[in-house]
Amino acid sequence: MLAKPLGLPHEPTRSEKFVLVVDDEPTVRLLLETTLKGGPYRMLTASDGEEALAIARRYLPSVIFMDVSMPRLDGFETCRRLKSDPTTRDIRIIMLTAKAQDEDRARGAQVGVDAYVTKPFSPLDLLRRLDAYLTD
Repeated sequence: MLAKPLGLPHEPTRSEKFVLVVDDEPTVRLLLETTLKGGPYRMLTASDGEEALAIARRYLPSVIFMDVSMPRLDGFETCRRLKSDPTTRDIRIIMLTAKAQDEDRARGAQVGVDAYVTKPFSPLDLLRRLDAYLTD
């Protein structure tokens, strides 16, 4: 069953903005939720790429913060699938990962990653990037 964001008992409307956080580590998801809460958007979370695909197709988030290393489906393949789908290809995807070597960034560029943020990350940097993408 897909997770609904807190306080959202209905189907999403086109006027609502969503941000999806995808990471298999519960502590990272909680840190991101805490960092990003209070904005003009609803928070969604997923623990792997398969769950992220289902949630993204249902809610069409404006931005996805996603880890690379996850079970079932990694961040690169999840990004490739989202960017290949006409319904989800315009979602901004920010990889939030410790994997930020040149080859990782090159692979990310191949699959359509919009930006990279390395762990550990600055909460202020995340908020600035999110604000830039939401007002774009």
